[in-house]
Amino acid sequence: MLLLAIESSCDETAAAVVRDGREVLSNLIASQVDLHAVYGGVVPELAARRHLEIINPLVDEALQQAGVKKEQLDGVVVTRGPGLIGALLVGLSFAFGAFVAGMVLSESDYGHQALSDIIPLRDLFGLLFFTSVGMLLDPRFLLANYAGVLQLVLLIAVGKGLMLAGIVRSFGYGNVVPLAVGLGMFQIGEFSFVLGQIGAA
Repeated sequence: MLLLAIESSCDETAAAVVRDGREVLSNLIASQVDLHAVYGGVVPELAARRHLEIINPLVDEALQQAGVKKEQLDGVVVTRGPGLIGALLVGLSFAFGAFVAGMVLSESDYGHQALSDIIPLRDLFGLLFFTSVGMLLDPRFLLANYAGVLQLVLLIAVGKGLMLAGIVRSFGYGNVVPLAVGLGMFQIGEFSFVLGQIGAA
């Protein structure tokens, strides 16, 4: 049995691949000591944000060192406590996402059952996703550059809204439809940049 173990309870992110509960094939730890040293202790928000940034590449590296593909894993184990709640949620979300993805992508009847059970929870998962992405925001940068950030957001929102409204109008829709489409869809696409940056890191 091959297990992926994840630990994110405080200020270190760890990932290990273990065979049959005894043989450690890989064991990696990403420390945050330098990040928190200037504060004299662990800052929970910074710890959770760093976990979000490092967990995917750390898991990929642990699997690579172990010579194991994701499809070969039999399970994922994760620390659920004690620890900092934000830090624990990063590990728990990763493990739960891996479990759900495995169930849905498998060719068994359980995959369909898992998907039908999860659909009612999509709003909760959306909330967790946006909260996790929001934790990547650096408030110091936002405060230092608030005027430029606000101008850029307004420029993108108005530009995309007008562009989408124009496209809908060119298809012959009138009245409130172009406005509704423009307002409803102007925010789509920004997360592709955020996810692309996380994926490239």
